[in-house]
Amino acid sequence: GPYPEKDRVHHQREAAITDEDWAWFRVCPMVAWSLAASILDPNEKEKYDAAKGLALIKAMRRGYSRAIERKLGNPATLESLMLEAALRKALIEKDQAEFGRLFQKVRDKSWSDFYESAAREFGNSCGLVPLADFSAWIETFHKCVPGKQYYFRAAYEAIREKHFEHGLAIADAAVKFFPAEADMADEAKALRDIIRDIKEQTEKAGGGEGGAKKDPGK
Repeated sequence: GPYPEKDRVHHQREAAITDEDWAWFRVCPMVAWSLAASILDPNEKEKYDAAKGLALIKAMRRGYSRAIERKLGNPATLESLMLEAALRKALIEKDQAEFGRLFQKVRDKSWSDFYESAAREFGNSCGLVPLADFSAWIETFHKCVPGKQYYFRAAYEAIREKHFEHGLAIADAAVKFFPAEADMADEAKALRDIIRDIKEQTEKAGGGEGGAKKDPGK
């Protein structure tokens, strides 16, 4: 805090940011998550700051509680943001038990948007988990995520973030979990070919190890 106590009269606000504006920022999880995500991106090594980012997530939870009390914003949207932030925190801290608890919450809610947010965040930040330990995290994901589409959603997000081997691991796991889906096997093979081409092109351009990005905590 402090948090806003009165209704905001937006048409009377000044051009400069005031203490009252900061109070409103504190009850806006989207502001906190935008700032936190920018310094908790495992690919941005120069900006990466786990301590500051996790502190922002902690503040984000407090602001979220106050926003819900005051019935500010869309509860479902805010809850999805909190889920993404909590998953990022679990991946940073390598807390598989908390990761499993969060996905159990996703399964209990059974909202398609919740599954989508969770799968996207898992793919986005999976590079924070050492590849040698990653299969156990995929198994936890599998226990709570029944929809086939979410596996490749996570895989494509991982590949977009250049967590190539993690993305392939998710795609290969999907093939194992859904053996009757021939299209999945074809797609996993196509992804492997695409990644090989991306790495070859990056190396030719002087990008080194295929442009793959590593966990800054290693």
